[in-house]
Amino acid sequence: DGEFLVVVEMLGVGAWANPKSSMVECLRTPGRTVQIHRFNKAAVEKEFKRRMSIATVLETTGMLISPKMASQLERKKRSKERAKTRKAAASKACLLYTSPSPRDS
Repeated sequence: DGEFLVVVEMLGVGAWANPKSSMVECLRTPGRTVQIHRFNKAAVEKEFKRRMSIATVLETTGMLISPKMASQLERKKRSKERAKTRKAAASKACLLYTSPSPRDS
C-alpha cells in the first residue's frame, strides 16, 4: 500500500448560537468540526519538489518580490531618475553659461 500522510484540520463552521447542529457532536464545541485527509506520501513529496522548483525560478528571476522589497526598488528607481534629471539640468546650464570673451573687457 505504501506510506501515507494524514492531515487533521479543525475548522470553524456555522455559528456558536446553534449548538444543536450535527457538526457540534464531533468535538462537543459549537461551531467546530474536524476534517481528516489521507495523502500518498510519494505524491506529496513530488508536489512539494515541483512547487520548490517553481519558487526557485520566481525568486531568482525577480518575478516575485515582497511588498517591502518592491517599495525599496521603486525608491531606488526614483532616486536614479532624479539624479539623471539633475545631471542633465546641470549639463544644460553649463552649455548655456558662456564665459566673457577677452574683447568684452
